[in-house]
Parts: sequence; structure tokens; C-alpha cells
Amino acid sequence: MRFSLLIALSSITMSAPFLSAYGEEGNRLNPITIKVTTPKTLDATFRPISLSDGKTIGQYRGACPSVSVSLSDSDFDDGQYILQAGFAEGESLGATYYIPEDQFPIKVDVMEVIFATSGALQQTTTHWSVTVWDGTPANGIQVASFASDGVILPHLVMPPGTNGMIISVSVDPADPDQIYIYNDSGANAFTVAFKVVQHNNPGNPCISSPPTASNAFPCTDTGGLQFPSQNWIEAVSGTFCVCGSGWMTFQQFPALCTPSGDWVLRAAYTPINCSVDPVACCFTDNSCMDVTPSNCDAFGGVYQGAGTTCATFICGSGTGACCIESTGNCVEFD
Repeated sequence: MRFSLLIALSSITMSAPFLSAYGEEGNRLNPITIKVTTPKTLDATFRPISLSDGKTIGQYRGACPSVSVSLSDSDFDDGQYILQAGFAEGESLGATYYIPEDQFPIKVDVMEVIFATSGALQQTTTHWSVTVWDGTPANGIQVASFASDGVILPHLVMPPGTNGMIISVSVDPADPDQIYIYNDSGANAFTVAFKVVQHNNPGNPCISSPPTASNAFPCTDTGGLQFPSQNWIEAVSGTFCVCGSGWMTFQQFPALCTPSGDWVLRAAYTPINCSVDPVACCFTDNSCMDVTPSNCDAFGGVYQGAGTTCATFICGSGTGACCIESTGNCVEFD
């Protein structure tokens, strides 16, 4: 699978910062109020994908319009955010999006989240991953999971000081391997979650927060918690962990551990059956048939995108080398 990865770099200034005390041992709730200004963009892609502007998720190639979903009132632009500095290595933050049943199957186009640092005294490197479920993490079906490796997907590297980054992960629309969700869970929903696979300096989870001087953390918004049953956290376990462990919604999470806002996380998806135009449909034996997207799905094929045709598209093609600008590495694809 080929990816497009956009990482937007923002400078951040502190606005009435505070560090909450640990009311009880092990709660690790450590919010810091920050203000994000002057976004900049680092483009790390296999091939360019245009965004409609610097503030919103772009429209990707295809016959159906892309739909943006978010639980946060943040516009991912200038404004205040709350950095969750108690977030431990190995923990995940997620959001579940409910959509009309008649829009399935869908193709997930973009997944975005904000991470930030506060007064870091050194460059920080965070290994991260992103996972998608048909339904919820607790009862759904995992359909895709990808982790930063410094080769194809860059790690999150932030300079010393107070900074912010928008990690924006998208699948190249020309890639035959897309993230499809068929609503097999019956939940009429999908979930996107980002995980801190490795902190720059993990500290001692459940005893104290990872040091803010040497780590990056995810953010929640300042508008208050509006969707407690749709915001998720996968908490780590340990002897002194009083917040519980595993996947829980904010509604299930102990009050002393729950952030005061929704995760600053959003996604975009495309319904694939709104088009009736024939497209190239590839099958496991690499044969090709020009059919509508819905018929391609019904026949067990893989939809190749709007505007494709078997006259010019070769199923199973794509062997070659791909060089990634952000890391300088080159990867052979089969």
C-alpha cells in the first residue's frame, strides 16, 4: 500500500499555562493549555495530493464527494488546545464516527490528529501508529493498522521548545489497496485511533507523567467534553494504575482521569457506491472487468478508482522503486 503523509508543523505560544497536581497517585491527568499559531506544512508523499486549503481536509479524486467527520470543535488552525501531558507510552486515543447506513461501503481517505510539546529541552522523536475499525475498538472489526517506521511513514520528530504538529495520514487514491469499511460490524460506524508506540522519554507510567521537557503529547479541545461515549482511550496497565486498562470510552473512564475535552482528531471518507460509472475492477487472478463500483464489490473484486478502465489499467501492476522525500529512503514495491 502506498501512502500520502502530510505533517503540518505549527509554532505554539503558551496561553495561561497550568500543570494540574496529581490529586491521587496514578491518575496521570496532566493538562496544559496552549495556543497554536502560524501553521506550516511539511509534505512527505509518494505523489502529490492537493488540499482544498490550509485548514480543511482536501477533496480526493473519485466520483463521490469526500465527507469530513470530527467530534472536536477545533478547526485544526490557530486557537487554544489542551495538551494531555499525562499520556503514556503504549496508550491510544480514538474517536468513533457514526454515519448513515446507506452510505456504506465507504473508503477512508484521511486521518488527522494534533500532537504538541510544551517547553521541550531537546528534540523529541515519537513512534506512532494509526488503526481503523469497522465499528468500535471494543466490539468492532479491525480493518487496517499502520505504524511509523522512519522509512515509509516518518516518526514524529519535533524540535526543542514549544511546538505542535498535525499528523495527516492518507492513502494514495491511485493505490489499489484502499481502506474499505463494509459495516460488517452492524454498528453504522468506524473508529480511527492513533497510538504512542514509543515516547522519546517514557518515564514511569501510572506513577508520574512522562517528562514534558522531552516528549510530545496528543491534544484535546477547549470546548468541553461533548461526546463522552465516542471518545476512546486505550490505557496501559500497571501496579499503581488507578484509571483502569484497555479500551474505554471517556464515559467509562474514571472521572479523575478523564480529559475535559474531545480529542482533536478527524477523518474523511468517501461513499463508493454513489457512482454508476463503470470502473476497472480487479480480481484475485489479476483479471479485469469494467463494472460499477457496487457490482465490483458484489463480484468480490477490488475497485480501482473513478476514471479507470481495463483498457489502460493492468491489475497486479506496480512493481518498482519508490523514494520517500521526508526520509531519503527508497523502497521496492511488488
